[in-house]
Amino acid sequence: MTEDTALIEKREELKRQLAAGKYKTLFDVMLDGTGRLIQKLTRNPEPPSFWYSAVVVALVALLIDFLVSILLGEFNPLRRETVPADLAVAGLILATVIAVKIGHNISFTALREDLLDAIESVADVTDLQHLLATLYNVKKPLSFGLAFGIFVGVYLPIVYATIRAGFAGFGPTILTAILGFVGGVSLYYFPLLLALAGRLSRYQFNLYTADPSSSEIISRLSGMLSSMVNMFAVLAAIYTLIFVVFGLLVAASIVFLALLVWGPLVAFFAANQIALGKIITRAKWRTLNEIQAQVERVRTQEDIPSEKTLEHLGKLMDYHDRIKATRNSALDLRTVLKFLNSLLLPLLAFLLANLDKIFALFS
Repeated sequence: MTEDTALIEKREELKRQLAAGKYKTLFDVMLDGTGRLIQKLTRNPEPPSFWYSAVVVALVALLIDFLVSILLGEFNPLRRETVPADLAVAGLILATVIAVKIGHNISFTALREDLLDAIESVADVTDLQHLLATLYNVKKPLSFGLAFGIFVGVYLPIVYATIRAGFAGFGPTILTAILGFVGGVSLYYFPLLLALAGRLSRYQFNLYTADPSSSEIISRLSGMLSSMVNMFAVLAAIYTLIFVVFGLLVAASIVFLALLVWGPLVAFFAANQIALGKIITRAKWRTLNEIQAQVERVRTQEDIPSEKTLEHLGKLMDYHDRIKATRNSALDLRTVLKFLNSLLLPLLAFLLANLDKIFALFS
């Protein structure tokens, strides 16, 4: 079996695994299980979409909240005031699960349809296969999510009680812990995405020799990453809007939002741009080293270079300099502006939620 045949077969094997859903996030497992349960209860031959399953998950969390409050007799005036906040928390659970699911689908679609075909080494495809098997382990995000959910279930109710001067009840506390669990699982996957970007930066890709930064695969990867950044920026805006509307955007909750939403957003963008830059730079130097080797071979063929040899050397060196002058990254003004616009989404949500204060300031 030739190396080219082995590479093609390895690519196809991983593509089949990705298409079959072998590598799943914890949310995939939750949504698939919910979908199968819905399918069984409704006797529908077709499983529901993940959107439908996500809505059911959010509604079940809200139902648990209300049932606990009803059973414990918690519906006092303060508790009734928290009902809109409960609905908002259920909305955050829904938005977070959907955002992670869409982000996962975007990355795996790009990996299956574009990225794998550009990897030039069997060893790199095998390494990626092993990396995905390690990253998509359900037990670890489950443990982290439960621990983070307990922390948030204690932390945010204390913040709310400090602001509202009263304990809202165990129902909202449980719902907040569920939100913390969902947020914790999401937070768990961010370092893994950064690790995946770092690993990809060490692979050999088939890029456009004369200008690697203009390669189609770089453009597709950059577009995929921009889509994911924009999606998570929208999620950050939703979190910010909810926190501001319910008066929770105090110093303590700003730290919470920075750690859970804004920080990972910036880190994700930076890590992926660094990874793309390394891929481009490595491809450039591979070509430059080949040209330098050609220059040395031509130069050593004659003790006194002829005019034809000098002309050949000049063309090689000009080609070398043109390649060297190409960009070392996929980062340009348009990409930076898109990212800054994404970061402005949470700020816009903050301003929209405080329009009355802004108008009062200028009136």
